[in-house]
Amino acid sequence: IKWSDSYGLKVDDTWISTSGNCIFGNSIIDNNQLHAHTSQAFDNGDNFWNSTVELGYYFGGTGSSYAFDNYIGNYWSDFTCIDGNNDGICDGTYDIDDGTMIDYHPLVQEWTDYDRMGCGDVDCNDAVDTLDAVKTYNQDFDSRWAADVDCNDAVDTLDAVKVYNKDLNCCKGCEL
Repeated sequence: IKWSDSYGLKVDDTWISTSGNCIFGNSIIDNNQLHAHTSQAFDNGDNFWNSTVELGYYFGGTGSSYAFDNYIGNYWSDFTCIDGNNDGICDGTYDIDDGTMIDYHPLVQEWTDYDRMGCGDVDCNDAVDTLDAVKTYNQDFDSRWAADVDCNDAVDTLDAVKVYNKDLNCCKGCEL
């Protein structure tokens, strides 16, 4: 979302309810070309500007050897942040204009520098196979998100069976 004369993204609750939306994984770049706003987005509803559950991702582009589980927000070109633990998520927050909406987990770089991992791919090798089921059973996984294939916030034997059977239903990002 880039180069808008005003807000890059405007969620207006004035006439139609816009509550409960989950807005994350976007690159919002160089908006407010003609109108000076304090943020590149506007929201007077009750929405989420980052994922509501931790998700599995790689930071640094395809082939990155580092897998992370964390909440994912948006990239804001007008926001400079600190990333003390180098997980690609800013340590600070980004305020959205008009209301109380906040991106609690803004991205350090544009969304194209991140890759989501596959549900059930607990060893992060781009395939779901028997070894993933064994690793889930033994609690030896690189990504808790990828191992929790039934999205119940616990990794257990049932998850291992589901990985083995490829019965995968990991959290998508807006679960509450």
